[in-house]
Amino acid sequence: LHNDKGVHGGTPPEALHYFQLGQYKYDLQCFFNQVGTTSQLSKEIDSLCGAFGSLIHRQSDRDKPRTTFNSGVSQGKVQGHEMTGTILVLTAVLRSAKGRNTILNMAWGDAKKHFPDEKAVISWLSLLETQLELEAWLKEPEMKVELVKRADTKMREYMNMCKRVQKRDTKME
Repeated sequence: LHNDKGVHGGTPPEALHYFQLGQYKYDLQCFFNQVGTTSQLSKEIDSLCGAFGSLIHRQSDRDKPRTTFNSGVSQGKVQGHEMTGTILVLTAVLRSAKGRNTILNMAWGDAKKHFPDEKAVISWLSLLETQLELEAWLKEPEMKVELVKRADTKMREYMNMCKRVQKRDTKME
């Protein structure tokens, strides 16, 4: 036990574990599959993430997520608590005009099928921002009962958003 609340006290950390090791890793895999894992666009997004990550990086503040990664964010070979930083950096890139223009101008082939217009980029941005908000909520020291009850409906809506945006075409690993 990590606290005196039994199995019910362990629920939010387990959902948090799901985001950090499960969903974030899957997001990166789906996103880079859509842009092309070995494409020039993928390399360009990775370099933009590196540039943004170094600008966001604050070495002395350990409460903030790590945002610099030696092998890039597309590799996704980081520990669970560091995955938040990869999603944060990718979100910042998608939020920027440079990131959006890079995706829309460099996408061709399968990537153009997944990113035909700015609406697709905005959909990914909404998904990633929603996940970061959910993670922040799960890290709260206390939760109101009515919000936890509403989370049932909101999680269904969130899962439908994941299904719609990620367009899964392969089985999970």
